[in-house]
Amino acid sequence: GQRNGERLILFTAPVELAPPWTPIDSLHKKGLMWISPTGSAAPFKAVCPASSTNIDASLVSLNEVGKRRAGGAEPFIELANPSAHWTSTKNMFWSTAAIPFPDDWMPVSPDTEWFIPPQTTLAFASCPSRIESDDKRVLPAHLPSLWGSVELRLAEGGNVTDSFIFQSEMEAPWHSDMHSIEKTNRNARGEEAQWKTAASAKGNTAGSWNSWQIQPELSLNADVLLITNSTGFASPYGTVVPISFQVSAPDEGAWQVHWTIENNLGVNIASNANLPRLVEGNQATVFHWDGGHGENFAALGPYLLKVELHSLQSHRFICAQAPVFVCPHQ
Repeated sequence: GQRNGERLILFTAPVELAPPWTPIDSLHKKGLMWISPTGSAAPFKAVCPASSTNIDASLVSLNEVGKRRAGGAEPFIELANPSAHWTSTKNMFWSTAAIPFPDDWMPVSPDTEWFIPPQTTLAFASCPSRIESDDKRVLPAHLPSLWGSVELRLAEGGNVTDSFIFQSEMEAPWHSDMHSIEKTNRNARGEEAQWKTAASAKGNTAGSWNSWQIQPELSLNADVLLITNSTGFASPYGTVVPISFQVSAPDEGAWQVHWTIENNLGVNIASNANLPRLVEGNQATVFHWDGGHGENFAALGPYLLKVELHSLQSHRFICAQAPVFVCPHQ
């Protein structure tokens, strides 16, 4: 980042730098953030944007939100740059007012322009040291109110670029005051985005890609995959309510469908490998997973459904994914 001609560098682990670099330890673990009063980025020029780089702040989107709750985890807002280009927080504002007036918009970082590298996330919190995260790309900031039914909007240059409107169905059955809400697809914005409770064991993934985004090459492809029941369970009497989804062919050709279920460790626990099916034309085909894991019922928690469609007429294949959940009987 930069401010008043000075260069700032944030590391994900403590380091030791020689003068003219000076550590900034407020709200951070010692050695994570350093500032150069000379404005020079040496010896880090290779990881900083060149002065001639075209910075487009409109590429930034909302990616994860930790709401404020009494006795809950530290609230935060995570931004993401899913593009292949550098971007920054310059001229970026956010607001949680239901109908924002000009005075309701707060600058994301009023004193510092933080550069966000391609394919990188950056989180902000009032007290970053209280965020339990594998990565430490969390910066201090004055956040808008994150109490209650949050309506968070992000704007750049006077235009709203993304929004997060909290809805109770975003909370998975295992949701707690220690969990954040994650965007499930890197590139979706506004009403097109889907949000779910974080599947991370820590309860959040602040400063890194979300638990539902760990494989960006597989997208939530609404054209071919539609989840009709994302939550499955078994009753005490043996009745099973399966997870259901339907798959549609992307064109008039014939496509072979393969699906798998992964747990949050990335291990396949179920699939239709022994019985692939065909879809063709505009006719959707319905599939079910009964929650079976070998001879047992899968453990409660989040899972990742992956679908692959292989064309029988060419070498094309299409991938899609979506979060699904095994829950206790209610």
